Amino acid sequence: PLGGLVRRGWRALRGMVALGTIAVALAQYSPLSAMATEAVFAPTTSAAAIKDFDCERFVGLWYKIAKVQDPKEAPRTRDRMEFMLRYDGTISLINTYYSPQRNVWERRHEALEPVHRKGTNSSHKESTASFRIQRFGPFHTGFHIMAIDPQYQWAMVADSTPNSFFILARSANVSAATRVQLEKQAASLGIAANKLTWLETDNGATPSTTSSETPFSSP
Repeated sequence: PLGGLVRRGWRALRGMVALGTIAVALAQYSPLSAMATEAVFAPTTSAAAIKDFDCERFVGLWYKIAKVQDPKEAPRTRDRMEFMLRYDGTISLINTYYSPQRNVWERRHEALEPVHRKGTNSSHKESTASFRIQRFGPFHTGFHIMAIDPQYQWAMVADSTPNSFFILARSANVSAATRVQLEKQAASLGIAANKLTWLETDNGATPSTTSSETPFSSP
């Protein structure tokens, strides 16, 4: 009787081990696992940002002319960004855009801090175009300039996902030839032309009022 009990226990144990092996195999080859191991958008870190970046040439007014639409983000148009150098070496950003859903203008005040600098003063000419934007508490988003026109007339920016990719230009409207050039440049960074949404711009018009403002937050 004792021997039979031991044999039955051993068979039960082997069955449990077999079920565990099958479960692990299914987890490894499940769709969720495949999603987790897919190749991610290449420019995810400061190492992918351009070098020999000149902050003094970059500051000023830019228009967001194209982006990869994030399904989680509320639609917005006439998006413009104004960058200004601050005394401590950070860059002040005023982001103004129109919210069609709310039928109002929105404005955000934020700051860009070079990610390689740990609170020390440095020249306004940063060698790497990689910044972070402080959000709430310890949270922040990346602002990595992946490509830029030699004359600083357009720039391509991303954080860590394809949905964070967008294109800035000094002019609210660009020619068809320039658009083709930008699509080719974006493709070299892993963004297909059919993923880009070309945005409605404000043609230089200045919004008279805004419905809400997010206070400037220093990093």
